[in-house]
Amino acid sequence: MTSAVAGPAEIGLATMIMVFVLGGSPLSLPPRDYDPLLLNAPPEECVLYFSQAGFATPQSRAEAQGEQLLADPEIERFVRELVAMARPLLDRAASGRSGDQLKVLMTVAADAAKSPFCLYVE
Repeated sequence: MTSAVAGPAEIGLATMIMVFVLGGSPLSLPPRDYDPLLLNAPPEECVLYFSQAGFATPQSRAEAQGEQLLADPEIERFVRELVAMARPLLDRAASGRSGDQLKVLMTVAADAAKSPFCLYVE
């Protein structure tokens, strides 16, 4: 039986993904409406609590110029193409000892960035 242990490269990649997801995006993406049920999810006393509203679709009539830029159809297409080009590179970087776990982590991180969620430690 073999065990999958993450090496420095895998840990670095996973850390970058989690910092992007948990630390926010530098892309000026607008937040979704916050889900009030997430406020009631953690216990009264916990060591750590983090929540994120997720990202909404950028609007061209928004006040923030970054959001206006991301709502431009040409920029939207560029971002889609960039993601499509980056995916094989990330898959290749994730190949190896713990590649399957990193692929799952990347998928979960991408979904988490779009959706409201909370994390807590009791």
